[in-house]
Amino acid sequence: MRRATGQSGNPPGQGPFMKITLGVEGGLIREATYATYPCPGCNACGKSASALAMGKSLEEAAAIDHPTLVARVGPLPRHRQICYGLAVLALADAITQLRQQ
Repeated sequence: MRRATGQSGNPPGQGPFMKITLGVEGGLIREATYATYPCPGCNACGKSASALAMGKSLEEAAAIDHPTLVARVGPLPRHRQICYGLAVLALADAITQLRQQ
């Protein structure tokens, strides 16, 4: 299984961050996990982005964007809306790394 971890935001321990790790086998995402800082919005976004990516090809997972995540998670308070972007960027980073392997 090929794996890659995408990251967005600050280094862990230095503010908002998101890491999403994908495992690909047979052309499909078979594993998708996330790690983030203690924020309910980021936990919801990381969990949703990982769940949306499961079972998809890299091309299908690359289509997961900000509006898709907003529709899945629901509205977040204004000061937590960065969470959507952190998850989308971490997912895109992991996909880019897997495409380069």
